[in-house]
Amino acid sequence: WHIAPAYDLTFSNGTGGEHSTTLIGEGKNPTRKQLCLLGQKIGIKEIACKTILADVQNAIAQWPIIAKECGVNSANIKNIGSFVIKLKESGV
Repeated sequence: WHIAPAYDLTFSNGTGGEHSTTLIGEGKNPTRKQLCLLGQKIGIKEIACKTILADVQNAIAQWPIIAKECGVNSANIKNIGSFVIKLKESGV
């Protein structure tokens, strides 16, 4: 992995639901498959990619707790949390 610009690391529900960047041409609904394909393009083996995705999913599940500890206001915790729930339900 390489360091990404800060806009890749912050929450953004951009225009029309598109993310700030795309993954293999998909900006609105990137899937696990697309994430793994992107990983493979830069030399990450599929099994490692799946492990990384699981680690990220586990970390994101802690969003409300970590956000509160970091001083994120309750409106943003709820707004971003609802987006996280949608992602989880979609299987990403």
